[in-house]
Amino acid sequence: MNFSSRAQRGFTVIEVLVASFVFSIIVIAVTGVFTKATALQRRAFAAEQIQSTTLAVIELISRDVRVSDICPTSSVCSPTVLEMNHPVRGLIRYTFIPSQGKITRTEGGSTVDATSRDVFFERFDLLTSQETIDCRQPRVTVVITARNTVGPAFRVRMQTTTTSRDLRKELLFPPSPCP
Repeated sequence: MNFSSRAQRGFTVIEVLVASFVFSIIVIAVTGVFTKATALQRRAFAAEQIQSTTLAVIELISRDVRVSDICPTSSVCSPTVLEMNHPVRGLIRYTFIPSQGKITRTEGGSTVDATSRDVFFERFDLLTSQETIDCRQPRVTVVITARNTVGPAFRVRMQTTTTSRDLRKELLFPPSPCP
């Protein structure tokens, strides 16, 4: 048996080193891209969680404001407390507790958290305007700054205004003339 020396030759050390080097560079590049993609996904999840919680709080307040008498007589309304007289549920109060970064909702003597533990509210301002000021429907503007408590740091700022329509007043009493 006569084998040629060319057929029995394998890869040289230099060829193996070059192939290993190229493969290592490719693996490092792919790992870097994967790490960045994972970090972006975590950040997007944190942003979605904050936005979801914040929008849920805004919708909860807006739903009550739309049908309620805002800051009725003898109520306590301030930039951190909003009281309203709901036609079915009675007195409802939203309170911002800055030290805990949460918003509570009190209805019928029962107080519950309106926010998630995973979101810390840094700012929660309730700005109310009554119809006597500008002869328009009463409205509440909610200004919120919130950040997450878990995962990568992310902060969200939102603002919305909701008008109150007390249908009892509109149907029972004729509109008053505005200047």
